[in-house]
Amino acid sequence: MQLATHFQRVEYPVAVEPKIDGVRCWIIFKADRYQIISRRGNIWNKELAHLARSLKKQLHFAGIATPCVFDGELFAGSFGKTISSINRGKTEAIEYHIFDVLESETGSTLPYQQRREKLERLFARSINLFSKIKLIESTLAVDENELMRFYQQCLANSYEGVMIKKLDGNYKTCRRTNLWQKLKPINDASGYIVDIKSNGCPIVKLDPSDGGHKITVSSGFTKEEQRRFSVGERVEVYYQVSDRLQPVTFRRFL
Repeated sequence: MQLATHFQRVEYPVAVEPKIDGVRCWIIFKADRYQIISRRGNIWNKELAHLARSLKKQLHFAGIATPCVFDGELFAGSFGKTISSINRGKTEAIEYHIFDVLESETGSTLPYQQRREKLERLFARSINLFSKIKLIESTLAVDENELMRFYQQCLANSYEGVMIKKLDGNYKTCRRTNLWQKLKPINDASGYIVDIKSNGCPIVKLDPSDGGHKITVSSGFTKEEQRRFSVGERVEVYYQVSDRLQPVTFRRFL
């Protein structure tokens, strides 16, 4: 999957989408077969089969051929609620919010604009047979004022922030690229637990793409969570943006 960098410099115009606090997921169609796979490789073909079947019907009505790959977020109110629903096998409330479509698992050479137009044709020409399949909103920002106006609107509507996408950008799997940028008040970074302090707080070494720093994450944990920490475990850290990293918490075990 293609990953975004944190907000830096933007060349306008750009596409801007709400950022959902869900679970990243591909739904892959090849002929009569499908696969539902998370960012970390979890296969959920059985648990979320109803989403794939409904999306397949929409492809048929829209006249869109397979193979194709949909990229989006599973969502049931929050990341935690979504994961809990999948783990408990109670997936009826989970929605699939689609934001991209690719020719294959290797990515796409088509620019974002063309991929977006394909998605809009899918939803315009087909009957939405299953209300849990959603198309994420996309708007055009021609300058910083428009970008920030949409960003504030998304925060007011309880989104995490926004995704900023280059209109002519292709899709490159398995890499972090500034073709996509994320803007939100609390950011995240991935890394590994390299040590655990005597008070139970983990020390995390961030990935090189997130700065490579070692930071101590000291808040947001229950005693039970502290007992489950282990050196070498991969985690995602939340932090506030300032002149230095200010860890807030992490609860996502990847």
